[in-house]
Amino acid sequence: MNGLKENECPDLLTLVKVRSSVRSFKSSKVERAKLEYILEVARLAPSAVNFQPWAFVVVRDPEKLKWWYWKDKELALIPEETKK
Repeated sequence: MNGLKENECPDLLTLVKVRSSVRSFKSSKVERAKLEYILEVARLAPSAVNFQPWAFVVVRDPEKLKWWYWKDKELALIPEETKK
């Protein structure tokens, strides 16, 4: 699919060359082990002064996902200074 073999550890230039922007997704669930691996890699990603200002939420229920989608839209309309 992306020119890389499974379990291959390419250099950064190769990763940049084969990257793609995904615009459609399969409807199947991601396997739990893969999801945990992705989250662990993301959790350990570098950040400024190792602050790591992120949180991850895994939503598998379609109705809950809709709720989070609209909640995020609602929060985006609140001015930053009032969120604290």
